[in-house]
Amino acid sequence: MRYLALVCAVVLSACTGDESSSNQDAVDEETGGDNSEAVATLEAELPFQWGTEGEDSVEGVIPFDQGFIVAGTSSDGGYYATVGRFELADTGIQNIWTREFRPQDRSGSVDIKEDVQGNILLLVNSWSDSDIEASGASLIKLNPAGESVWTQNLLSDIGAVTVYGLAVNSSGSTYVVGTKGSRNSGGEGLNDHAEAEAFVAAFDQDGNLLWEDVLGKGLFSSSSPDTAATVAVLSSGRIVITGNTDADLVGTGPVKTWSVFVRTYEEGGDINSTFQYFKSDSGFNWVQAAGTDLASNVFLHVQSHGFFKVDPAGQIVFSDDGDWEGVQMPRAWSIIASETGDIFVVGATNGSNTFGESLGGNDGFIAHFSNNLELLNSTNYGTSEDDAVYGLYIVDQGLFVGGTTRGVVGAESAGELDFFVALLNSELDEL
Repeated sequence: MRYLALVCAVVLSACTGDESSSNQDAVDEETGGDNSEAVATLEAELPFQWGTEGEDSVEGVIPFDQGFIVAGTSSDGGYYATVGRFELADTGIQNIWTREFRPQDRSGSVDIKEDVQGNILLLVNSWSDSDIEASGASLIKLNPAGESVWTQNLLSDIGAVTVYGLAVNSSGSTYVVGTKGSRNSGGEGLNDHAEAEAFVAAFDQDGNLLWEDVLGKGLFSSSSPDTAATVAVLSSGRIVITGNTDADLVGTGPVKTWSVFVRTYEEGGDINSTFQYFKSDSGFNWVQAAGTDLASNVFLHVQSHGFFKVDPAGQIVFSDDGDWEGVQMPRAWSIIASETGDIFVVGATNGSNTFGESLGGNDGFIAHFSNNLELLNSTNYGTSEDDAVYGLYIVDQGLFVGGTTRGVVGAESAGELDFFVALLNSELDEL
């Protein structure tokens, strides 16, 4: 199960109050006798931890009115995608509504975004226990009240479909990336494609397909899956995707095992540029995470190659800071740029390293880099149990981060593995 959270800013109006008995009486009169204390700000309720008795993972959070919308995956009674609205109330953060989706035997949320009209776009993977080739994905649009507007089932005539991310542009078009093709007969996970092609698909605000591009050598051409892992809308309006392929996309010769690609498109689907890296490398060059800045630079964490920047001309700048050499850890989950060009990375790690001292088990980490990838500040985050930070969003107070924990980050544990969100200041200290 892939845990991915993109935690966004929550802008809330403050309600302040004196805790003296005379002032509390006035509050009670205005609220019909409610004796609960007024909550001054959202900060007073953070870190916030919640979940089911099973395992829960945040896949994305977006701001909405007086709170936030959370998309995730829960395993309480079977794996299913879930999305819920949370609001700040006098008694704390309250769940206003929750929707669950299980199109097939098992399902999980992948990503969530908000369009220009405030509607919610939810990306869901689903798989069948009886016919793994029938497994697919869904793009679901909800209105702000959580009511279904439309559902676009993403199907393929060459096998199963797995999706990894989505982006929404200013005109309301949605872009989805993933993999389509045959799966291994013995594969059980969503990533077990034996022979597959990477794809990006664009949809209008009514869910109609606008265009699609498929990357790779062709059907059943490879023992390794071609994968489009991330998608973003650049400041220019162009679309950028990153991923992996063993096909030669740039005409410079064969790929030894698995290369990394960065491709940009015009809004209408015409290819603008294609760059390909590590074609002669035998390492496991999996794209872990990617982000962009206002100058259209792309920042990637690639397993076996670390953290680097690709500029609009395709030139690479590697980071010399950070213990990126691990095969499994550290693992970046989200990369975001500030308006000034500074880069923030969150993810999971284990043991003490450049980012911080071990807290016990697997830890979350938060790292702050300059635009040229000089490490400015970092910290490990979590408890003595297993933790991970899957996403972040820059706010006035600092950083909103979100992830999952087996310990107690907030008030108390709800089950085996819980959701959490927290607020850190610019020095990466918890507020």
